[in-house]
Amino acid sequence: MVSYIINLNVRCNSPWIKFIIYTLFDWNINLTMKKHIKSPVPTIVSKIPTQKEMQFLDDMIYEHNTTSIDSKNGKLFSKLIYNSENTIIAGITGWTWAGACEITLFWVNHDHRKKGYGTILLTAAEAEAKKEKCKSIFLRTYSFQAPHFYQKFGYKVEYEIKDFPYGYSSFCLIKRLTE
Repeated sequence: MVSYIINLNVRCNSPWIKFIIYTLFDWNINLTMKKHIKSPVPTIVSKIPTQKEMQFLDDMIYEHNTTSIDSKNGKLFSKLIYNSENTIIAGITGWTWAGACEITLFWVNHDHRKKGYGTILLTAAEAEAKKEKCKSIFLRTYSFQAPHFYQKFGYKVEYEIKDFPYGYSSFCLIKRLTE
């Protein structure tokens, strides 16, 4: 029997609402799969994934991608700032691969914003991308986060998704790097 795990990261406090959402989601997926998949219909397990499960899926996607374009030079990176108590107060993470860089996480503790830490971290991430000979850097942000911050550093909005989340926009930004 084949099993599929689908991540439903439902953010609500009511266990009953979560139960209803999970039940309806499972019913809809199983109904859809019966139309498209010949027997046996796989079992779908809906749950919040573990780090190990997410890493497995990430590894499988990386394996597919590297094989598809014959480029196995992917590297993860992180740049972190700690305070005197050895607590992270700011950080940026991402990856480089096949001449591209993606910034996946970027955070500065609220008490430490407007002190230049974001600039230091973004500059360090860009230096990492240049060191790995990347031609572009991609990132995502929301309208209530920092799109203007990135634009000050030459990032251009490639795409805007309005009402995601409702009432706000989600932006995909890119910066083309020059030699």
